[in-house]
Amino acid sequence: MIIAINTDCIKADLKSALNCISESGFHHLIWSWHWNDDYLFTPEDILLTRRLLTERELSITNIHGSCGNGTDHDDHGCGWYLADPRRRAAGVALVINRLQYMDSLGIRGALTLHVPCFNDLQDETLRKRVTVHRDMTRRSLDEVMPYLIKYDIPLALENMPHDNYEVLTSYMNDYPEEYIGLTCDTGHANIAGKTGDFYRLKSRVRALHINDNDGISDQHQIPGDGNVNWDEVTRHIAAMPLCDGKLEFELSIAAEQLPEAFERCSNFAENYFPGR
Repeated sequence: MIIAINTDCIKADLKSALNCISESGFHHLIWSWHWNDDYLFTPEDILLTRRLLTERELSITNIHGSCGNGTDHDDHGCGWYLADPRRRAAGVALVINRLQYMDSLGIRGALTLHVPCFNDLQDETLRKRVTVHRDMTRRSLDEVMPYLIKYDIPLALENMPHDNYEVLTSYMNDYPEEYIGLTCDTGHANIAGKTGDFYRLKSRVRALHINDNDGISDQHQIPGDGNVNWDEVTRHIAAMPLCDGKLEFELSIAAEQLPEAFERCSNFAENYFPGR
């Protein structure tokens, strides 16, 4: 069983984080470097990444990519969900850059990305804004599709806190499963509730963000430290064919907790997925 952890699981620069992760026993990674900014990877970054992984005997299972973090309230930053053509194009370029980065490194996992979502907390004004974001994201998905085919790398769209899964369901209905799938964030699902509406899409899940919380805020705890119903959730994970043989944990912990995290994640795998 492959057991992976996110590179930003602790507050540290990339090299220090990778050292701590490797020394604690993990050998596989959710690559989260520059996952939420406008940075474009360079050829030098590809060489650096390859060297860092080789020196520490680490490998990447999937990448948490960026599609920009700009907002409607200012003209700073980009986003593939924004109505402004220039800023949306820059967000699309970010996604393409991540695909090229993955291809150059020979990574054939999924590229996790965030997408807009509707939820019951939104008023009419916010829902109209999210509707625009949903439609712009669809336009961006159409523009990215030739690159997904070119590099043979799928996207994995992540469920969000309070998500009612309307947007994700529509995308799964309208795009081919070979190239558009899902990332299952167990903590987000715990906050959102209505998990049956999400887990019925489990055949499309390509990447996992396994973490725990109190059902109120996104805490990225080690499984067992919150109130996620792991008996139920692991039954769904076991039925995700595209995730067979791997468990990917997205945690936010102190550096000194990493050895404990590796032990507990390993025990989690043995307890819920024996023999895999």
